[in-house]
Parts: sequence; structure tokens; C-alpha cells
Amino acid sequence: TVTPYGPVQVPTAPTISAVSTTSITLSWSPPPDNGRGPMRTQYSTDNGETWSTDGVTSFTFNGSCGSGPYKILVRGLDSAGGVSLPVSAEGAIADCTPQLTLTKTGDANGQPGCAVPQCRYLQIVGVGFQSSATVTCTATAAAPPKPFDPETFTADLNGDGSLTTPWYYGTPGDTVTVTCTDGVFSTNESLTW
Repeated sequence: TVTPYGPVQVPTAPTISAVSTTSITLSWSPPPDNGRGPMRTQYSTDNGETWSTDGVTSFTFNGSCGSGPYKILVRGLDSAGGVSLPVSAEGAIADCTPQLTLTKTGDANGQPGCAVPQCRYLQIVGVGFQSSATVTCTATAAAPPKPFDPETFTADLNGDGSLTTPWYYGTPGDTVTVTCTDGVFSTNESLTW
């Protein structure tokens, strides 16, 4: 009696599981069991010319900040040697210098010390910080209506994040300067009201 076995399905597509300014890690899961398990995977970093020994579910590319994109192919295998079609993914190592974008948002007119129509809250968008880092931001201005207490956001796996702060300002012509740091990299940006 012959038992039919299904074809080897593709593994999950690789996703970025960590990124920093010196490396990027891509991770994946083996395909579902086709009856000839245990199921395993192999990867290739040279477009399928060579394949790794099977059994790993992640790979880290090392390089300098801002380098890439790095491409990986992953395929599934069963215990009888059956192989799936490959799936691919790309990723790049984070830039060395984080960048900030500051925008005025929402109406803060009527908040303590802010009784002019130009009174707005401050929104921060940061890119290029360390993967999953806690980013702490501080602000300075000539005469803030109330102290700018430090605020934080958590960067995603790509080192990006945003924060609508409780900070508000409204003096036309004045400049607010924001500095954000992830403990390794720091950057600042200014916005003129």
C-alpha cells in the first residue's frame, strides 16, 4: 500500500526580526507538515546558487549602516528530500543618523499660557533609530507656556516611530528645537512657529 504525501509547501515569508546600524536579521517558519515531517528549511543569500544546511529559521546579515538591500531565499524540505519553491525577502541595515520631522498639529489655543490662534501641539516622527529602542525626546524654546517634560516613544523593528506630544507652543517667529536619543544615536530638528 502506497500512502500519498502532499507536496512541500513554501515556508512563511522571511520577515525582519531585528535591525540595527550594523546588522539585519530575517526570520521565518518551516512549512506545514505534508506527512513526511519533520519539516525543515534552507536559505540562500546568493540568489539560489548555494543553499545552507537545513534546520535554521533565521539569518543575520552584517554590514555598515545604510547598506543593503540584502536578499534571502528560503525553501521548505521534508524528510524524503522533497523541496518547495523558494520565497524571498529583502531588508537593509539602518542608517547611521536618525532623522526627525516636526509638525504642528491640533488646536492648543486655550491651554494654560497659550491664548493665540497659532497655538498648536507638536508631533515628532523619527526614523533610523535603533530597532525597538526607547527614544527619549526633549524640547527647548525661548518662552514655552509650560515646561517641556521629556517624552518617549518606542521605535519599531525598522527604528522608526512617532509621537504626538503634549507640548504646545504659539509664539509666531519663535523656534522650538527637539532633540531625540535612543541611547546610542542622537539627533535634533527645529521648527519655527
